[in-house]
Amino acid sequence: MSHFRFIHCADLHLGCTPARIEERFYDFFLSFSHLVDYAIEHKASYIVISGDFFHLKVINPKTLSETVKILDRIKQAGIKVFVIEGNHDKAFYVDEESWLVHLHNRGYIFLLSHSIVEGKIELNPYKESGAIYEDENVRIIGVGYLGASTEKYLKDIKKMIKKKDKFTILMLHAAINRLCGQDMGDVTKDLIDCFKKNVDYIALGHIHNRYEYDDFCYNPGALENIRLHDAYRKGVKGFYVVEVEDMKKQVTY
Repeated sequence: MSHFRFIHCADLHLGCTPARIEERFYDFFLSFSHLVDYAIEHKASYIVISGDFFHLKVINPKTLSETVKILDRIKQAGIKVFVIEGNHDKAFYVDEESWLVHLHNRGYIFLLSHSIVEGKIELNPYKESGAIYEDENVRIIGVGYLGASTEKYLKDIKKMIKKKDKFTILMLHAAINRLCGQDMGDVTKDLIDCFKKNVDYIALGHIHNRYEYDDFCYNPGALENIRLHDAYRKGVKGFYVVEVEDMKKQVTY
């Protein structure tokens, strides 16, 4: 039976420069670099990043350069990086493609993404692109930010995911009972419960402080404080380390 380890993080917001302080710009990359150090030292097989990889939809050359430096290290270590688009990552309509597509095309990340065709969501198997990646150890299903339509489309997605004899991770940039009435990707616990038969781990992003639901859904929080009020809020942020053996998981923070 399989044994592997993965890192789950979210809301890196690379390129963020709070209060336009240059040192703070590099803090975000330093935090991500520390995560990568841990992943390499502990021989993680995968890094799962659940949205808001970048802070801005349009990034500058310095942000791209610092990002590629870190991704080069991950690539050389043979660790696979899976990313979904968060609300900060999604391209402007006129641009069509986000900067994550560029990193995907250069072989730095696996960008997992759904399709919407005639109002219906589609989850295609990953080839050169797609939403469902599989190897001998794991099945990873990535769904990008859906905003106000999150609950609607997840009702369809739960019918598409069938039970499989592989550890299954569902990546979502969404919140559970956290953003009610704000049309920003909120999901009810009742709907999430419907995934328990066919999914082993829901890797969340979107909320900047850590929270968990029923040893099933995990939101690690951001690696850095994005706004001043983030620093004043109680709670922790960071990343999860998940050890999987014989389909059983052990999650540490």
